[in-house]
Amino acid sequence: MLIPRFSAVLNRDRLELRGWRLTPTGARRLADEPALATVRALDLTGNEIGDDGLAALLASPHLGRVTELRLAENNLTAAGLRALAEAPALAELGELDLADNALGPDAIAVLAPLLPRLEILDLGDNRIGDAGARALADAGFRGEELGLAFTDIGPAGLAALVDGGALARASGPSLIGNPLGDEGAAVFARLAGQTDGFSSVDLGWTGLTADGLERLLASGVFSRGISHLCLRGNPLGEAGMRVLATHPGLPKATLHLDDVPPALLAEIRARTRAIVAPSVAEGRVLACPYCYEALDLAIAKCPHCRLDATRDAPTDESAARHRDAPRRTCPHCGGAMHARYASRCPHCARWAVGADAIARDGAVV
Repeated sequence: MLIPRFSAVLNRDRLELRGWRLTPTGARRLADEPALATVRALDLTGNEIGDDGLAALLASPHLGRVTELRLAENNLTAAGLRALAEAPALAELGELDLADNALGPDAIAVLAPLLPRLEILDLGDNRIGDAGARALADAGFRGEELGLAFTDIGPAGLAALVDGGALARASGPSLIGNPLGDEGAAVFARLAGQTDGFSSVDLGWTGLTADGLERLLASGVFSRGISHLCLRGNPLGEAGMRVLATHPGLPKATLHLDDVPPALLAEIRARTRAIVAPSVAEGRVLACPYCYEALDLAIAKCPHCRLDATRDAPTDESAARHRDAPRRTCPHCGGAMHARYASRCPHCARWAVGADAIARDGAVV
């Protein structure tokens, strides 16, 4: 039987321990739990278990056939991933989240035996660079979801992924924060002949200019099925906004943009939906995570470290699981804090729990 605090979050075959700061000691304690045999989806995001903790967990005689594994923010290195690639319990693994660790291009080579069978892979916030992108393509990754946000991939690395077929089945590639520029946009445009369409594409903060944007639209890479296209943080300028307002290849998708001159915004919105991020002060919520409409709402900050503590804030669907909200710990520093609910989105009426649930669960507003 799981120890009480683990059993409280075991939901059938899913065990979610996000932000518990288990460290290697807690990982070893978890490895000793016989009930791990029933777990198919394991979320250890934000636990700092390190390479030693991961090795102990994967060596557990109780670990069953895990199909989903989330290991973001755990101080993992390439050395720790060797146990991951060789673990018998992961023979059926289809979803792997390794975002925000200490992984470089060598880590992709270590993961190579695991990559061909993955459908979902998130490597965001790891500096794998062009060499890592080439290793990813060479290993045979052909999954449906690939997260590459802030991974230092340039045009050459993107070319390796495109030409190697690593993005051919991806439904929503995230390339935000990579130094791609217009050269990378030209490479991305080559996907027009490979893919059946994307549900969403994030090209924010990639150095895209009006010329690169025009080339992307002309290629037809966004012509089928796309619902969201993020272009924020790019030096598009007024010329880029005019491309959006006039180009015949503009997709019928929700565009995510920075400030746009009102006249041009009206022209763009006459053709498709556009969400413009408002200029807001630090510590404000920019968009509803459900409908993506721009908001200007205060967020909860930990009273100890003053970082945003809303990563796992209760929502309409999860409020019942947070009855001990006043005793929650900050996912960053571990300090005790009161949970605060964000305001209900005025556009889609979701996000925060209703007043009755707030009163029932004892959350501080």
